[in-house]
Amino acid sequence: MDQWHGRDRFWTTLVDDTSAGSTSLLLHREESGSAALAAEIVFGDAAGQYFLQTFSGDVPLKIIELLITEAKEKIKFK
Repeated sequence: MDQWHGRDRFWTTLVDDTSAGSTSLLLHREESGSAALAAEIVFGDAAGQYFLQTFSGDVPLKIIELLITEAKEKIKFK
């Protein structure tokens, strides 16, 4: 994802942590020239399910919906 919402830019990175047995899709937010982690979706291999966590303020629902869709497409079950 590389999406603008108002003045904020949101983008994602995929992280596969084999030692922890999980894959994460990280959502980054850039506002006023400063970037921060806004949310993450983690798929835990042992639990066999997704978990969503947000950080540092509100994230628009439209962006969360796009994040969930992308996580389902990119995170492969092991």
